[in-house]
Amino acid sequence: MEHCFVNIKRLKNTIKFIDKIEEPILCIGKENPFDRELCKKLGVEYNYTATDADFDIKYYDFKTIFCFDVIEYLMNPLLFLINNKSCNIIYLCYQYNPIIYFWSKSHFVEYPKKSFKKLLEKAGYKICKYERIWFETLNFKGIRPVIRTLTNSRYYYKLRI
Repeated sequence: MEHCFVNIKRLKNTIKFIDKIEEPILCIGKENPFDRELCKKLGVEYNYTATDADFDIKYYDFKTIFCFDVIEYLMNPLLFLINNKSCNIIYLCYQYNPIIYFWSKSHFVEYPKKSFKKLLEKAGYKICKYERIWFETLNFKGIRPVIRTLTNSRYYYKLRI
């Protein structure tokens, strides 16, 4: 895992947010060091999808899904959420980039908190737990890094059908 201040703090805060899990989980998205380290620290079996989450959604064998920093990259997050209703719990987080962030080329959707809650409601989920976690980057070299420093937070959700 990349050992920088932001990732270590994010890992610790994510671990605090997640309740006790004993069964294997599925991490949505490509294999990455953050999810692998998170599962190791939580003591759960690490499984990940190597498929396109926009189309290949067949995760029926897992009771718990981790979906960290994926939703903003999907073309249709509502379809993704509806198709994952077979699991019991989804832990989800996303980073909302305000318009002053100069929209990311790789993010297809950006949801302010209120709109995202409406998306979850429309998909049929109940929010069991919610937290906004700030990550200081302490980078003041240029306009975009200053904006990131002031707005760098993630919204964490624990969802249930």
